[in-house]
Amino acid sequence: MNCLRLVLVVPLVAAGCVEAKKSENPLSPTIAGPIAGVNISRPDTVEPKDNVAIPVASQPITLVVQNAQTNGVRPLRYRFELAADVSFTNVLFIRDDVPPGEGRTQVRLPDALQPERTYYWRARAEDGANTGEFSGYAFFRVYTPIVIQRPVLQNPVNNVETGSTLPEFVIGNAPRSGPVGAVAYEVELSDTAAFANKLAIWVINEQPGITRFAPSRLAGGTQYFWRARAFDPSTSGPWSEVQAFRTPVEAAPSGTLPPSGCSGPAGSVLQTLHCMRSDYPTPFQSNAQRVHYLNRVAYAHNLGLHRDSGSTAAPQPRTGIWVSTDLLVEPNGAVYDVLVNEEEPTWRYIGPINTMGNFVPAVQP
Repeated sequence: MNCLRLVLVVPLVAAGCVEAKKSENPLSPTIAGPIAGVNISRPDTVEPKDNVAIPVASQPITLVVQNAQTNGVRPLRYRFELAADVSFTNVLFIRDDVPPGEGRTQVRLPDALQPERTYYWRARAEDGANTGEFSGYAFFRVYTPIVIQRPVLQNPVNNVETGSTLPEFVIGNAPRSGPVGAVAYEVELSDTAAFANKLAIWVINEQPGITRFAPSRLAGGTQYFWRARAFDPSTSGPWSEVQAFRTPVEAAPSGTLPPSGCSGPAGSVLQTLHCMRSDYPTPFQSNAQRVHYLNRVAYAHNLGLHRDSGSTAAPQPRTGIWVSTDLLVEPNGAVYDVLVNEEEPTWRYIGPINTMGNFVPAVQP
């Protein structure tokens, strides 16, 4: 019996001996290989893209493409790929045979991705016989947000009177979460609860547990308001609650104020410095004498003194604010050295004041 005879007599039994033919129907699943003349465009990545940052809690992520176009009659399906590298050598996720959506097609990842990493994804369309090109890759980042909460002011608080005009400030460190960097505190001091007039701004590096610092000496007999907030190189936390405190009155040392021989301005500031210098011994007997002298000159010319808390500072008469013993400040913030070696009058510009909170107006002698 030969194969030809079987085909003629029993064609169903001998069908295995006859060469199979491809279907001419473009929707037939038996089509093998691409169909000539059919083109499938690349889909466009929609989201996420452009290195967008996605919080770790906003997962799983959904990948969205603008649908591809085809001149064929077969329906399109989509393949999505997500990788840890731009070359797609380390593919983390593949989803094939995704049915198209209306205008756009999307896939939701099954699991959350690891944070603090960048991911790359792409997609292509295919119709079972023809395959389009992959879209250009898109990439995004998954990150853990940094959250810094408000610190708690511990001292001075509740409008207490401090023991001196050089109080220690104590801040309970701010709670935080996420990959926080080195933390510091911005501290503001004002004479109003609304902080309309900021007298000083300090930046203090965080210390373990609680953060302490002693600022420049403050004016005596004054109510102050202060607040603080924590920050790292990337973000800032909210301000703490505002706390108030009061400083004690500090009297200027007695027996150090000489008679006034030059009562008013004597021409230029330098001339007044020379004129009033003769009222004081050479050398000065104390820093308090120097400050009394500078305050007189400043009052005569509508100048100010420079707030200071160093070892050579002394309290301004009447206010008790501790100031420099050799600097005067113009109302525009220009600072001048006015005593050579804290003894001989001079008038030498040294630069702008670092903050107008350090400008201390002269008082009537």
